[in-house]
Amino acid sequence: IGVAALVTLFAGQAIAGEWSWYGSVRMMAWRFNDEPAMGAGEDDEYTQFFMENPVSRVGAKIKAANKKVTARLEFGFYDEKDVLATGSSAAAGAKNDVEDNKAYLRLLYATWDFGGGKLSIGQMYSAMSLGTSSQAGPAYATRYGNAFSYWGTFHDSRQAQVKLDIGGFSASMIHPHKIHDLGDGAGKVRYDIPKIVAGYKFKLDPLSFRIAGAYMTWDVEERGAGIPDVSADAYGAGVEAGLRMGPLYLEGTFTMAQNGYAIGDLNVTNLGNKASLTNPVTGIAGNNVIDVESYAFNLNALYKLNDMFELGAGYGFCESEYDVPGSFPDDEALYYGQVVITLAPGVFVVPEIGKRDYKDKNGKDQGSRTYFGAKMQIDF
Repeated sequence: IGVAALVTLFAGQAIAGEWSWYGSVRMMAWRFNDEPAMGAGEDDEYTQFFMENPVSRVGAKIKAANKKVTARLEFGFYDEKDVLATGSSAAAGAKNDVEDNKAYLRLLYATWDFGGGKLSIGQMYSAMSLGTSSQAGPAYATRYGNAFSYWGTFHDSRQAQVKLDIGGFSASMIHPHKIHDLGDGAGKVRYDIPKIVAGYKFKLDPLSFRIAGAYMTWDVEERGAGIPDVSADAYGAGVEAGLRMGPLYLEGTFTMAQNGYAIGDLNVTNLGNKASLTNPVTGIAGNNVIDVESYAFNLNALYKLNDMFELGAGYGFCESEYDVPGSFPDDEALYYGQVVITLAPGVFVVPEIGKRDYKDKNGKDQGSRTYFGAKMQIDF
């Protein structure tokens, strides 16, 4: 009700100008087979069926009366009561028979075109959102489709920021990713500057190219009497390239980062996401910060057979490692194959099979997840 009232209020304002509405409803059903790590038990199979979280959406693109100002508003929706899960892994996000309709803000920003460039404020994507794919399966998390938006590449998602675009160049000041305090007496986190993101893109048919980088720093203070403060840094860079040759489209990315989770680098393995202790990015050993180094790449391909059928496939890889002597790299890979079936303009069914391979760490198999099923989508 609150979302409907807000949209009605905005739409009713005469100053809002021209509104162009759009939406997309997405459902998916998957069968999973989880193969546990070496010595961790037996395989587990289960099924899930739900509205895809979090990419079903409704939104509007707005042009102000003076034509120099534009805006965009978008809400996402999902409904956990539509989850159907069986097997012991039903706890992996499923809430059977629980009505939990949710709406959340995806985008809300306004842009002023001042002639030589554009100034935007609000919640939007930054230049660090590199790479996409047509993958439908939730191989990264049980309810997230398009896992390659996160796997093998940077993805800064939608962040509150001030953004300047001039030609193909983009720069943003963004609220720092929250690094949690380390607990009672263990230290308080302080930010002195915002996260800085910059990127450049160009297109020269049939090639498109983007490069982006980010930097963030923070201090850990109040660690106890006589214990000095420590500082930590997160930085990274990535490149994305796309090539279209007739019915074939290829896209790939390569990224490298230190403590990349803090700047949007969701390609890292569990080691990179939960580095150590209670701090999700870095740990502290004595007076030294334990950094996490990572790199990743992915490659995706689409081949259009005709107006109804399109074939897709992709592969992504990532590796993270603590920057300390004696540590072992943690590798993971993800790959998929699919058929995109267009039943009518804006109406799609995507059968797909894929696998997330946790690979070996220090000579021990860490298991894998295989899935198959389909995504259904209607755009309007």
